[in-house]
Amino acid sequence: MHTFGQGSQVNGPGFHLDELLSLKDWTQEDLAYLLNMSVKHVNEIINHKKPITLEVAQILGQVFAEDGYDYLFWIKADATYRTHLNQSDSEKHKKQVRCKMELQQIMPISEMFKKGWLKKTNDVEELQQQAIDFWKGEIPQVNEERNHCFYRKSDSYRNFNPNFSQTWLQMAKNIAGQIQVPVYSKGKLEQLYESLKHYTVMEDGVAKFLRALNQVGVKFIQLSHFQKTYLDGAAFWSNDNPVVAYTGRYNRLDNFWFTIAHEIAHILCHLNDKDQVALDDMREKASDDESPWEKEADAYALRVLDADSILRYFSSNLNYITAAKIETFSTVYHIHSAIITGILSYHGYVSYAQIHKYNEKIKDKIPADFKVMES
Repeated sequence: MHTFGQGSQVNGPGFHLDELLSLKDWTQEDLAYLLNMSVKHVNEIINHKKPITLEVAQILGQVFAEDGYDYLFWIKADATYRTHLNQSDSEKHKKQVRCKMELQQIMPISEMFKKGWLKKTNDVEELQQQAIDFWKGEIPQVNEERNHCFYRKSDSYRNFNPNFSQTWLQMAKNIAGQIQVPVYSKGKLEQLYESLKHYTVMEDGVAKFLRALNQVGVKFIQLSHFQKTYLDGAAFWSNDNPVVAYTGRYNRLDNFWFTIAHEIAHILCHLNDKDQVALDDMREKASDDESPWEKEADAYALRVLDADSILRYFSSNLNYITAAKIETFSTVYHIHSAIITGILSYHGYVSYAQIHKYNEKIKDKIPADFKVMES
């Protein structure tokens, strides 16, 4: 009785042919001559690269009839082997899809391919290894809180994906870990913070401020956000240095300066534990149910951007805020017009549509060495 294998091991017709050749001390050339085939064709049958047709099965049945291998054996052996291959391929495919789905719940794989933060591949094992390397050894579970995070969130929070935000944060940490800056000085950061508004009107003020930020030991990176993260900025620690990460989601000068001021406030006031992280959506004011840290960071940012002076100056005639008044205040108080209109709109005195005439795009002002490049 001839068998085709046990358990998950299935012996194909080529296996039996190879055994028969050994028993008879025949070569593949000998069999090719008997079958009236090329040696290449015989070799492909033995290595299961070619199926056994009815015609070939009949010839094999004739050649090996005395050994108990009729043509039905060869037909059945080939059919059993091909069915097993199809089942194995199907199970392998299902396993690959399942693995990709599990990773996709944690990481926006396609988006990371587009950004060049993962190398595009259809090989699941390679993808898994990339994910392990990305997370520094341990891929998190879905919705696993890996960090002591607090979120500043707007109404978009209902669509917010915390897994993708953690992936974005991990990317920021991976990049920050490669940056070298001087030893962090909280005192020097406090001094720089108090002069922040003056940088808003300097020529190349954005670049100069970021360089100064590095000099006091604070790392800065611009890292674009992921879908469903709604992030403008973040603050966290990288070894012994604090980090400010900025997404440039709105690509506006006022958004940049307010986000930077907000994140530095977190560093100065809140991130006492080096595992703590602030992730911020700056589209709206901090809501009443959020951490008091967010309100305090807003207050610090508004103070350093001279919001009280702005509101006092324009409060007498909020219905008639002219370009001349904005430019005059900008000159006297050494603060950019975009910041003035941004703070007025933040308090509801002008619409966001009105601030565009004074605003400038920010991304081109940030030096390339602070940016995480994308494909």
